[in-house]
Amino acid sequence: MTQTKISTLGLVRRGVGVLVLLALAAVFIVSGWSKLQTLEPFIWSFVDILPIGFTAASVLAHLFIGLEWLLGLWLAAHVFLRSFTYKATVVLLLLFCGYLGLLIMQRGNTGNCGCFGEWLYMKPGTAIMKNMVMIALVIFLWYFYPGKSYKNDLFVALALAMAAFAAPFVIEPVAIHGEGKVVNRPIDLTPLYESGIPKPNIDLRKGKQIICYFSTTCPHCKKAAFLTQILHRRNPEFPIYLVLNGTDELEHEFFDETHSTKVPHSLMTNTPEFTKMAGSFVPAIFWINNGVVEKETYYTELEPDKIKAWLAK
Repeated sequence: MTQTKISTLGLVRRGVGVLVLLALAAVFIVSGWSKLQTLEPFIWSFVDILPIGFTAASVLAHLFIGLEWLLGLWLAAHVFLRSFTYKATVVLLLLFCGYLGLLIMQRGNTGNCGCFGEWLYMKPGTAIMKNMVMIALVIFLWYFYPGKSYKNDLFVALALAMAAFAAPFVIEPVAIHGEGKVVNRPIDLTPLYESGIPKPNIDLRKGKQIICYFSTTCPHCKKAAFLTQILHRRNPEFPIYLVLNGTDELEHEFFDETHSTKVPHSLMTNTPEFTKMAGSFVPAIFWINNGVVEKETYYTELEPDKIKAWLAK
């Protein structure tokens, strides 16, 4: 083989390696960016698998996005490829596969896995196949394109690490949520027992209840309902009740998207009666004690520790 052929083969090998490497890097960077655009569902995934509240989960979500960006930047910059970055990429992708497997066991291969936020809808099974393809590409690069270290690569690696982990907190700061709005007003739940489908099988007018009023077409209500199903599954003793406004068909679509069908609920098709209880805006979440609304909160304030403290009073 002539020197020219060897040089041409080397150039092709390097070109293919660079293209595959940059494609992998782009997937990690785009994945982190898309999660940051619709951060709440990603935060709830940590609330779902760890015994922590919304604020702590938010910090973890930011750090996790930083990790994705770190690997993406290190891959693109050819930093520590065979000594660390390739191995770390495979480990992270395997962790993703494990998490997606848990999702499938919990609720089947349905819904959006959240790998690319709400930018790209992807079922958990499809995401696992995507990750396996990425792992195969990393193994391919391990043998085909080992890369070479270069001068000051440690300095470059540290600079990229600081940028990767700081950027998510700068772009989307961690929100510190309050305790909600103190109300202390009576609420008439009679319409719920007159036209709710089905009528509640417990007396929500007695004891402490957290009643959530959601519209089946409201995107924020869907996010809130997704959070309530996590809370209900992890803490079935929490007295959370959903009151939905819409049609039977919209209710089915609502539950398919939010996986909240196991949370106790009633549907109201009479919007004026629903509005009498919920008010003019949804989601409306009332913390009720013996028929008196003690406070109103936003759904991100439904932290397990806060609910436990309120119930213990």
